[in-house]
Amino acid sequence: MPIITRYKYLRAAVIHTAKQDVRFYLCGVYLGDGFISATDGHRMIMIKDDIYGLGLIIPRDTILSLIKKLGTRRDHELSIEIKDDGFGLISCAGEFEYFRFIDGKFPDVKRVDFSEPTEPVACWNIYNASYVKDFEKSLHILQGNPHSAPMLKPRDESSAIYVCLTDTAHGVLMPMRM
Repeated sequence: MPIITRYKYLRAAVIHTAKQDVRFYLCGVYLGDGFISATDGHRMIMIKDDIYGLGLIIPRDTILSLIKKLGTRRDHELSIEIKDDGFGLISCAGEFEYFRFIDGKFPDVKRVDFSEPTEPVACWNIYNASYVKDFEKSLHILQGNPHSAPMLKPRDESSAIYVCLTDTAHGVLMPMRM
């Protein structure tokens, strides 16, 4: 039985994957436990979705190859099938990718995730501006609005910040070390 999700969810998540990390499991997008997630160890995105009990990691290069075929201005349903040989097949709008899932344990992102802060905090942390820009790209993909910006909500003076994207997606961004 195929897994159905949205093309824009994978496009928004792949931005936050590691590119060439020795922690190979960070070089992909995780599907399962009710969400889609990606992290490179410094930032993380979580998008709520109705995918449960899988725990699969789709390689970054597979998603980027599909994006090259489909383009960036589309949002379609995307189907992911797990084949008998252990490989996966992604199909969307007549295009497909046949790939091998990343064999590894994705980090327990629920452990580092936290709820949206409600109280304002005066903080002087420094955050990587290119990571904030990547969250902005993800927001544009999810909303389809190039004029929106993520809201950054710190919870205290020295820890990660909550990045508000949509009602179903948010991020976590670690401060830079000085």
